[in-house]
Amino acid sequence: MTVHWRKEMSVDDSVIDDDHKVLIDLVNAIEGAVNKKLTVAALDRSLMLLKHYALEHFKREEALQRAVHYPFYQAHACEHRDLVKRLEAIIAHRGAAQSGYEITVVAREILDLLKEWLIEHILHTDLRMRPYVAQMRPYRQRMTTLGECRGGGRPSAA
Repeated sequence: MTVHWRKEMSVDDSVIDDDHKVLIDLVNAIEGAVNKKLTVAALDRSLMLLKHYALEHFKREEALQRAVHYPFYQAHACEHRDLVKRLEAIIAHRGAAQSGYEITVVAREILDLLKEWLIEHILHTDLRMRPYVAQMRPYRQRMTTLGECRGGGRPSAA
């Protein structure tokens, strides 16, 4: 099931939302590749890109939270660390998978985790930042989107 960006997911109509849209695009690209029986190399590239992008996004989001003394910063950062740990465990599990069947099972686990996390984290945790968006504005204006840092456009997982 493809995840679609909805206005209800919007935190700031700026860099945080842009990052979330890219993360959703990456998850959807992995799903598309899984449905087309992706190669091990393609899955590995997609996972590493997703991990890198998520880490960069978390740094940016947490920097904005620290700048405005966001009261839920510690809990939010813990959720980010937990997701990275879960993603790393799945990447390790993928490394142990040998057959096409095992790789597909791991890919499905990844998709389930990411979809659950994206939707739950954005809708329940990130939306709590909305009241702080005005305070974040001066700080986020200094940031470019991660896609712009890569030379424009969104990264592709496939």
